[in-house]
This record gives sequence, structure tokens and C-alpha cells, in this order.
Amino acid sequence: MIMKDKCENFPSQFLQNAIKTPDKIALTFLDENNQAQDVTYLDLLKRVNGVSNMILESTRPGEPILLLFAPGINFIAAFIACLSTGRLAIPAYPPLNFSAVSRLETIIKSSKPTLML
Repeated sequence: MIMKDKCENFPSQFLQNAIKTPDKIALTFLDENNQAQDVTYLDLLKRVNGVSNMILESTRPGEPILLLFAPGINFIAAFIACLSTGRLAIPAYPPLNFSAVSRLETIIKSSKPTLML
């Protein structure tokens, strides 16, 4: 029987994959023009580390962070950074109209985020 390395959670599995197979494709994202964007584990880890550093400088463990991103690689990196640093990720779409602004205001009032990205 083959034993795989045991990881306790998603961030530790992601880091293990990035260390062991940095050039392997971690994800493929289709942009608004249906063009595929491949991202390796190493590239994604660099993005995650950049966001993680900002989060660590500005917040404490367990604090909520509002993620205002359209779907894409930047959202994924920010979400993984929240998980990796022990912060609570609160994803929300950037507001595009008045009703979306009202919805965002409600999210902010109820979640009281320490940081908005």
C-alpha cells in the first residue's frame, strides 16, 4: 500500500504541493474571453505569500477579511491567504449597481471586517 503524506488542512496540502511540484499546474482559469490561464503552484504560492504578508501586518488570527474580487486568480490567492493565516474570508462581488452596494453595506455591517481586499 502506498502511503501519502498526511496534511491536516487545505493550506498545508497546498504548501506541500507547491514545494514538491512547483512547476505543476495548480489551476486553470478561464477569463471573460474564454482564454485559459494556467497557474503553477509556484506562481500561486508567490501570490498567496504576497497577500499573506499584508494580512499578517494588518490583522490578527480569526479576524474577518472582506474579499472584494471578481472571479479569478487574485480571488483564489486571497482566499488561500486567509486560510493560511487563520483569518475568516468573507467573499463578496465588487458592487456594480445600487442594489449591489446595498447588499455590500449589509455584509460589512454584519461581518465587521478588519481588512478589505
